Amino acid sequence: ESPGLSVGFHVRLERRPPTFDSSIEFVTTGVLLRRLLGGFSKALEGVTHIVVDEVHERDREIDLLLGVLRDLLVQRKEAADLPNTKIIVMSATLDSDAFSGYFGNCPVISVPSKTLYPVVEYFLEDVQNIIAPERKPQRKAPKKSVKDSWGHRTVNDWKTTVVDPVERALMEEKVITGEALRSENRDDISVIVRETKGEKKVSRESDSYDLALCKIMSELVVNLVRSSRVPLAGSNGGAILCFLPGWDEIQTVKKRIFQLLPGASGSGTSFGAPLLSIHILHSAIPHLQQREVFSPVPASSVKLILATSIAETSITIDDVTVVIDSGRIRESNWHAASRMTSLDVTYASLARATQRIGRAGRVREGVCYRLYSRSFRSVLRGAEVPEILRCSLEGLALLAVGVTEGYRIPSKGLIARLMDPPDASRVARAVEQLETIDAIERSDDGGVQLESMSALGLHLARLPVEPVVGRMLILGVLLKAVDAAITIAACLSTQDFLSALPTRPETMTVVQNSLSGTSDVLALVKVYEDWLGSSEIERLSGKDPASRFFISEGALRLVSRLREQLQFALYRQGFFGGGGGSADSTPASLNTHGDDENVRCALICAGTLGNIAHRVGADGIELLTKGVSNARVHPTSVVSDGVGFGGRSAWYTYVELTRTRGIYVRANTVARPLELLLFAAARVDPVSRFWVSALPPGLDRAADATLPSPDGTTTTPVRAVRCGAEYLLDEWVAVKGDVA
Repeated sequence: ESPGLSVGFHVRLERRPPTFDSSIEFVTTGVLLRRLLGGFSKALEGVTHIVVDEVHERDREIDLLLGVLRDLLVQRKEAADLPNTKIIVMSATLDSDAFSGYFGNCPVISVPSKTLYPVVEYFLEDVQNIIAPERKPQRKAPKKSVKDSWGHRTVNDWKTTVVDPVERALMEEKVITGEALRSENRDDISVIVRETKGEKKVSRESDSYDLALCKIMSELVVNLVRSSRVPLAGSNGGAILCFLPGWDEIQTVKKRIFQLLPGASGSGTSFGAPLLSIHILHSAIPHLQQREVFSPVPASSVKLILATSIAETSITIDDVTVVIDSGRIRESNWHAASRMTSLDVTYASLARATQRIGRAGRVREGVCYRLYSRSFRSVLRGAEVPEILRCSLEGLALLAVGVTEGYRIPSKGLIARLMDPPDASRVARAVEQLETIDAIERSDDGGVQLESMSALGLHLARLPVEPVVGRMLILGVLLKAVDAAITIAACLSTQDFLSALPTRPETMTVVQNSLSGTSDVLALVKVYEDWLGSSEIERLSGKDPASRFFISEGALRLVSRLREQLQFALYRQGFFGGGGGSADSTPASLNTHGDDENVRCALICAGTLGNIAHRVGADGIELLTKGVSNARVHPTSVVSDGVGFGGRSAWYTYVELTRTRGIYVRANTVARPLELLLFAAARVDPVSRFWVSALPPGLDRAADATLPSPDGTTTTPVRAVRCGAEYLLDEWVAVKGDVA
């Protein structure tokens, strides 16, 4: 049966609703939350059961949905019009006592969780012996790297250069608990972690650690394939599923396998005997290409799947007989001081480890290789730190306002009743920010302070970006630069891309001349646009912008994917009007100013609302920001020389404020006073007005009069005399400007 009959689905970019009298619809958490914006009664009409699966993941939308459903159970006792919907929350790895307690000690049904077939588990110390079982390590490693006939390092060299540093790191690392993540200043925590581990030490927080894991994983895969130790999947070849944190690590493993297995075919995916077919499973890969992982391979082949955590619960690949778990994930973290979300590589929890091992053993006995030691397993977190404790709250607060509107439930009260509520001061600041951008309105209902969504807020809640960036998107429609606004929004929302441009002193001039000399964001936008227009031949030969400027193709793909989502969201909300646009293309009438650099700078100012930096003194190197008086432009920025618009720049907007050896603003754009006044400041207060040229007594600027020149030979209309004004931006810095 095809979807859309008795069973339907609704995800962000695609929907096939079931027929009217059918029984099941699969939806994402975000889709259900946005349906609830219309009220419980309307959204749940005819719905008898809601099943929320994989609740152990504890992302912010799951936590908010659970809070909303819990309030629904309370509200319907007092409101007869609310539906009598039954709620089931489930996961193979949830803390049943905690969830039962949250829902008023509701009943718990336990089903034994195990794979269909047993799975043997190995750890890092076992992997060492599997790769080179016939060699025993000596006390001293050889001075020179000794290689066998396959080009592998001997155990002595391999253990000294890879395993020992990793083992030390595993023993030394301390688990950062959820309580630590509640801290107001996440940047300080990052500094403490860096200082504890040291810059040169191989640690789980460093690139060198993940590079070591990639080397181990590559050698293990090659050994398993060459020694035919991948169990068959019935009559078909077996599959190895490797869990890696992100795109860069996936590409590193893939390239290293190519190096270790000579005689690669032209396609670069199959080798020798047995054949090895490599597939990538990542959110940036097109859906059609992702589906290739489900195709079985002949018994003479091995299928290798290099995947992120997307393969933990979202899909099931039946022929997986071997799992290799790096123990690593990419996790989003919100830095309150810099108001920025970063994607950090960290260690997976025990709940994720259970999910990963469960991917094997579907069709026969399986094997799971953990790339961490048994001793380190004992200190892994039991579950993920809830995302709500490590994310920006503006978008969440906006959804909370929309869901609670009409039920006399303050949004802050709803967030405070979540399973692991964030600090109340963070919630209050998020609500204030929403009020600043006119996304919500406050009212007093019998002494109860309630919030409601404005018309703008309703649109922002349906966009998959932070509200400030969503506001910039809508501004892009009004300025007739919607394509540019979508690309800028995607760039501002992809941390990996924002930090991707490796400008060094020796390459700075090339970057400034080829991309942009006034904005890091515009430089990255130019890279993306050029990469999008490059051919497959240019990409394979390394002549595309991503290769020339050393930018990860994975980051570019993430931008491209988010850009598709944003364009679809604007289309669904009717922003393209009748101008001929569609879900796949924007109307030409909304892009007439898209190539104007001044318009693009204005959009960046709007997308970085409130992040203003001002140079102290004409020749000074220090910048004032809100709360920091000694920041500097980061040396890798294209505006690090301070020059822009024909002179030394006094004003910048920035995306990120970071603290390393100093305090730096990153992802900067040179701004002019008018752009600051109109777009970059959340609040503008007039201070004073003044005439740049003094007027004689009795003359009015509006009068039809003239002023004599100093020598009396000419006259100038009063209307042409320049005047100026001073404004206070965001209650902390004043800007002066004059106009003709």
